[in-house]
Amino acid sequence: MTIQPPDLPCTERRDLFRTSFASFDGKVMPVIQATNGMADRNVVVILPFGLRVHVAEPLCARLARDLNVITWQGRSLSDDRFAGNDERLTPESHARDVEALLDWAGNDRCDIIGFCSGAGIALLAAARLADRVERLALVCGEFMLEPAQCPRSSFQQEVDRLLPLAAQGLDLAEMLSEKLSVGRNPSDERSDFEAKLAEPFTTGKHLHRHGLNYIGYRQVDFPALAETVPHPTLLISTHDDQQVFSESSRLIGAALPNLRDHRTFPGDHYEILRADNALTDAVVDFLIDRA
Repeated sequence: MTIQPPDLPCTERRDLFRTSFASFDGKVMPVIQATNGMADRNVVVILPFGLRVHVAEPLCARLARDLNVITWQGRSLSDDRFAGNDERLTPESHARDVEALLDWAGNDRCDIIGFCSGAGIALLAAARLADRVERLALVCGEFMLEPAQCPRSSFQQEVDRLLPLAAQGLDLAEMLSEKLSVGRNPSDERSDFEAKLAEPFTTGKHLHRHGLNYIGYRQVDFPALAETVPHPTLLISTHDDQQVFSESSRLIGAALPNLRDHRTFPGDHYEILRADNALTDAVVDFLIDRA
């Protein structure tokens, strides 16, 4: 299946500012932020594991019309020298990164948009920072539900076979990465966006880190966690999502004490990353309480 890419800018956008911040353990990660002089609400966007932060530029530019926005490139996709199993690739570390980012930006309170695996981290961050988070929008959330709870997509099944193996060691991850590379036909057309999505699988180092991160993430009981999150929450699914089924969001919604709505929009898993669409407009309306 060919994925239609978002409208990625050809040059650096003037409405966004790129920088970096040092998190609680000193790890430095890239940041995109934009300040709207007329806005009084701050939103943190939590991206999926393995996604480069600049892919979110169209989304951030749209959000910045109504909100002060900030996002960062998570620690699981790192260009640092490989640090082995001691690297802090845990869900708790990702949630602490949210707190560190808020402190760095000087934001006492914020809304959170969590996309894909970022939706799970959004729940963790909201539980950890209950008094600093106001509203949550969880988009195409990957909540790692058991097959007995919710059917898994073909993508989820493939990842569940691959990443635990990659987590076992760097040598095995390198071998798996080479096999994945051999399986790709160089003549196959692949958009720049598709190449960015595949980046965690392209080197042994990245694949091993992705596997370690995955092992920690799938140990979280997200339905139980959702029961502890009282914030007003909007759930978003898309009709053509081939990665996660909307049923998983429905089950999480049933556990949330303050679910406001679960809406489904046209588009695939990556619809929110496109510059202008009804999905993102609905998220903005909810966060600024126009919905």
